[in-house]
Amino acid sequence: MGRCREMGIAYARGPWGYTVLRTTYSDESDALWPIALEKLRRWVVQYFIYYNYLATNKNDSSVNDELGRRYIVEVLEDTDSEKLKFPDLARASQDDIKSLTHVFEAWVRNAVGNAVDNVGFDPLDNLRFCDFLVIDEGSLRSLTALPDETPPPCL
Repeated sequence: MGRCREMGIAYARGPWGYTVLRTTYSDESDALWPIALEKLRRWVVQYFIYYNYLATNKNDSSVNDELGRRYIVEVLEDTDSEKLKFPDLARASQDDIKSLTHVFEAWVRNAVGNAVDNVGFDPLDNLRFCDFLVIDEGSLRSLTALPDETPPPCL
């Protein structure tokens, strides 16, 4: 979003959010996965969207509501791929991390495709195409342990 500000664009277009690589697969993680993603969504939207709204004492929340509505998470998961099986990322080697990076880069090439040729589209303007999050067993448990209610943004 910093690039938009530098270019004088007041509001970004389209969806925004994160690309997540899922690296843990078990019956338990299958049950926890939707809970973790919902809590990630709730906490990110509350922090990034409503924190600014309340901190600046704006009267109209429609822009913030729209940004919250457009938040998405792209999930890359494949139970059959050894490249995405790292239940404990702390034990991953440098080559394992490179493998995750290659999975992400291949996804970006596939997702963006010829869209780069479209006028006004630059994948570098969207975090989903620039960086990724990894959710392993530990981070999955941390996300599901978050309270259902987010703290008030002004604290």
